[in-house]
Amino acid sequence: MVNPEHLPNSAERGIESQNAAAERSNELLKSAERSVETSPEEKAERVAEARTETKEALMGRESGGAEKRRASSDRAPSLPHATKKQRADSYAATMRQIQSEMNRSSRTFSKVIHNPTVEKLSDAIGSSAARPNAVLAGSMAATFLTLTVFLIAKQYGYRLSGFETIATFLLGWALGLIYDYARLMLPTKR
Repeated sequence: MVNPEHLPNSAERGIESQNAAAERSNELLKSAERSVETSPEEKAERVAEARTETKEALMGRESGGAEKRRASSDRAPSLPHATKKQRADSYAATMRQIQSEMNRSSRTFSKVIHNPTVEKLSDAIGSSAARPNAVLAGSMAATFLTLTVFLIAKQYGYRLSGFETIATFLLGWALGLIYDYARLMLPTKR
């Protein structure tokens, strides 16, 4: 036989657990809705707050904690750095593997442009002569000055030789290069 005293008690417990589960489910649903409704700015603020709290917690640690971290980092095995020869060997192996997957003409072109001499020459030219400001100034000067020269020549009936565009590009390139180096050499207030 079932004890009648246990029935109401167990029924009450069942109802209470169902109510608690329903409340928790509602809380989770509301939390999910809030997270969906948050804007990117609010998310960014939450991330910034979390970072600030983390920094404060790390700053608030005792100095002994820093000593413990230092001691543990001394014991941790460090990864060895690759030597120059290892990097060169790895580069050569990667280049061989990639070039083996290319067709014959692409492989030949790749071997030419990845020749160490050609790479060094290209880097030197790219860092000195082919600076972005110089090329931009050269192309702008070529456009506007050539247009001006063309309009003047047309007005007065002169014939153009075709060298005007090259000359105006070189002029603009030189001015752009001078500007770029002057900007790099002169101290700025930053």
